[in-house]
Amino acid sequence: MRTVFRVNHVLVVLFALSSGLFKVAGGRADIELFAHIGMSAAAVAVFGVIQALGGFLAMWRFTARFGAAIVTVCNAFATVGLFLAGVQPFGAISVLFIVMAFAAMVRGRSEPRVDAPARGTTAATTGDHGDPRIGAARADARFAQVRTARDPA
Repeated sequence: MRTVFRVNHVLVVLFALSSGLFKVAGGRADIELFAHIGMSAAAVAVFGVIQALGGFLAMWRFTARFGAAIVTVCNAFATVGLFLAGVQPFGAISVLFIVMAFAAMVRGRSEPRVDAPARGTTAATTGDHGDPRIGAARADARFAQVRTARDPA
């Protein structure tokens, strides 16, 4: 399941970046589409910057949820624009983009990852099973054993 969410995350980032940059570059199709809801070419470009920024922020661990939230809102706004412009088939399909961005937001990481054990060690050999508190306590105990073995007095 982790692989599915990673692939989804990559697709959301790529879609947000490409769609946002297309708007910034003045893509005629998007300008005509958003003209139906009263947006000027400059407003479409600003919207594209926001969408591309969301995709850019979604690439990094600390800003992934925030970036995916921006992309979710942008996709929802664009989907409304599609329905108002009378492009129902693509509007219906673009609901999937909202769901994908929402899934990336919910599953995104906004906290740092716990460092993995050193190479060649596993939970079976270290006994910490990925919990840094247990690993630190064991390291302190091992250091105390080594220190008392060297300094018996």
